[in-house]
Amino acid sequence: MHECLDTTATVLVGFERVPFIVHKGLICRYGDFFRGAFDGRFKEGKDMEVELKLDSVKDFALFLHWLYAQSVHVPTTSEHKKYAVYEDVRKATTKSKLAPIGSGHAEVDSPLAREGIEERSVSADGDLENSKNTTAAEEFASAAPEDTTTKEISSTVQDREAEGQGTDDEDPGVDQKEDEQTQDCLVDLFVFADCRGVSGLRNNTMSLLTSQRDSDWSLLTEDSERVGRAYSSLSQGSAPCRYLVNEAACWWGADLADLGDYPTDFIADVLRAVLVARSEGKGLEPMWHDNMCILHDHVDTAEETACKAAKKGD
Repeated sequence: MHECLDTTATVLVGFERVPFIVHKGLICRYGDFFRGAFDGRFKEGKDMEVELKLDSVKDFALFLHWLYAQSVHVPTTSEHKKYAVYEDVRKATTKSKLAPIGSGHAEVDSPLAREGIEERSVSADGDLENSKNTTAAEEFASAAPEDTTTKEISSTVQDREAEGQGTDDEDPGVDQKEDEQTQDCLVDLFVFADCRGVSGLRNNTMSLLTSQRDSDWSLLTEDSERVGRAYSSLSQGSAPCRYLVNEAACWWGADLADLGDYPTDFIADVLRAVLVARSEGKGLEPMWHDNMCILHDHVDTAEETACKAAKKGD
């Protein structure tokens, strides 16, 4: 394990270029993308820096927590507000520089195919503050693109920070809103892990999603935008998409919102799941109850066996 901790590297995340310092060996051990990016054949490996312009600070900070703690962190109310500051900056910058990318995630090619994009690196403690302790507005001002009005972005950040000055205790809808934000976080985190080749994070994210559903969490499929984001960012055969289909087939009732807001592929998959269950004379049950690993991506049977043993021990 010592060889994973003997060298550090830097990852610069988002258009804000928020720096995170990480242990190179550790991030390469768990992430296929980073293993390739820090390979000595590429500029990133020589400079020990990777830049992830299209990733969010929120996703990377949650990834780092998982990397060092090996558990998925559920953000608190105050953390959601801090992440929102960076999200506002990222969305505003993305809108000015690129065509809209919907979910906030775009396809990222391999380092070899991205010769024109400088890759860099980021920090192990997952702090949302940068190493110079500047504010989000100040950090952005130093790296804003030429065709972006920094003043407008700074104003957006300050407005968001001002929104967070009130207390949440007086609002009965805060808990529900926080749950919805967390659900969005977990879907986005899976997309990040899928894009960066972090199978362990994908598996842990699905385990948390299913355990929360078993604890009477609200349905992820109640939000058509969330479903659309998953279907546009992931393959239909991915664990989150299969989960969403199974959830809808098991729990949806007659009091549905307008189905026209949902992706047609998703509605077709739900209908297919219901018809298959009916034709086989089976009732619809949560797919993960008999075997949680059906939503996991294990590298081999030994890892799957160890995962099932750990679940039995919980």
